[in-house]
Amino acid sequence: MKQLKKKKLVLKVRVSVRSQKSEIVGCRGDTWLIRLRAAPEKNRANIELVKLLRKKFNLSNEDIHIISGCANQTKLIEITNLDKKTFASLLKT
Repeated sequence: MKQLKKKKLVLKVRVSVRSQKSEIVGCRGDTWLIRLRAAPEKNRANIELVKLLRKKFNLSNEDIHIISGCANQTKLIEITNLDKKTFASLLKT
């Protein structure tokens, strides 16, 4: 039986916390800039980051993983079931 290959996308993001609004600001080089309302306490900012990405790209919690940088502003996020082309088109909306 042949196993289907899942689409995966790895994003490098830089997070600013305690902002007025949670939003994807844009891109600087290969890093996506994201503002979050949450404070970086008790994992709140990471939870809000996953919620923001889940809502923006219509994904489940299982599709989004922080693979590095849980305690830093710069993080690597792995998103399954989303490719670069779909990612780019959803950002425009």
